[in-house]
Amino acid sequence: MNRSTFMAMKRIAAITAHPDDESFGLGGVISALVEGGTEVTLTCLTHGEATTLGSAEDIGRLRCRELEQAAAALDAATRRDLTVFAWCLNSDVARRLNSELNTSFQGIPSEATELELTVDRNKQIEAMNCHASQLQANPVPFRRLELQGSREYLRLLRASHNGTDPSHLRPSYRLEHQ
Repeated sequence: MNRSTFMAMKRIAAITAHPDDESFGLGGVISALVEGGTEVTLTCLTHGEATTLGSAEDIGRLRCRELEQAAAALDAATRRDLTVFAWCLNSDVARRLNSELNTSFQGIPSEATELELTVDRNKQIEAMNCHASQLQANPVPFRRLELQGSREYLRLLRASHNGTDPSHLRPSYRLEHQ
């Protein structure tokens, strides 16, 4: 799949493990897709209650609110019969983060991904800032952006059967949270 085919998708699903992944990892990609007319469904699989950052008893509720704010900032939308893509952390960036910040990320070489996308980080940074509970004393998200610059790497997991002409779509917002 090439960049123009990817960016012309009508609808795409972004599925994350917990609140903040949509901003820290996919914010630039989601923003680029929505700005290009793609409707993006954001599905988050947890409430983020198992975080090691913060100890409030109601952290799950707080993180759900943060997720809703970030999704609104990204203009996420929803539909069925969606193309599903996976965001990939570049292996060079993973090595630098591990070296500089004592993390243990495992990246994927850029040549093992199907699509390299150039993105604008402005909306992503706005959405990231909605997750204040996860940015406290956590330099990783912003350092990743510094290291990766405007490039993101994706793998196609499932192609839709809905065509690729996004011209009739206007971005809308609905959050799916399990």
